[in-house]
Amino acid sequence: MLERDLLFDKRIIDRNLKRQSLTKKQLTEHNRALVDLSDKTEEVVVGVKEGEFIVKFPEVADEEDDLESDSEE
Repeated sequence: MLERDLLFDKRIIDRNLKRQSLTKKQLTEHNRALVDLSDKTEEVVVGVKEGEFIVKFPEVADEEDDLESDSEE
């Protein structure tokens, strides 16, 4: 039997269902047991500018600035 982490891995659920390593009932029960963590998420903005990827982490940038200030002292 597959390890539990791989059994419910979103990338291979369809394969596990086809191979009958996982049943629809097991998948439904697993999904019902998941905790809703949507209130703990943060938005990450990803874009392309002048052929380069740009990722903005508003909260992380401030923390990095604080870390650089601490190391300079």
